[in-house]
Amino acid sequence: MLQDLESNKEKIAEYQFKWIPDMKRSDYMVDITYEKGMHYTEILRLAMKREEKSLQLYNELATKTDKSEFVNLFKILSQEEAKHKNILETIYDDFMAEQGD
Repeated sequence: MLQDLESNKEKIAEYQFKWIPDMKRSDYMVDITYEKGMHYTEILRLAMKREEKSLQLYNELATKTDKSEFVNLFKILSQEEAKHKNILETIYDDFMAEQGD
């Protein structure tokens, strides 16, 4: 257990931040609730909104602590959510573009 903790501290210390573009697709979508049998695009929209909210939560938490190790951890988590959101928005755009063909 202690070895896992030390390993995670090393990973956190070595984490490389990079700019993640925000396509802002989810910014213009309303919240929806999961329902069995939802269409693929609706599931993507749901996932994008959830990633958006997680990103906002971690950014907010980073501002509510004065412990630098927690600020750094929340920033890492925010960046990971931004990556997920970007991937989902790209998948959504690609799928919607294919529908026009």
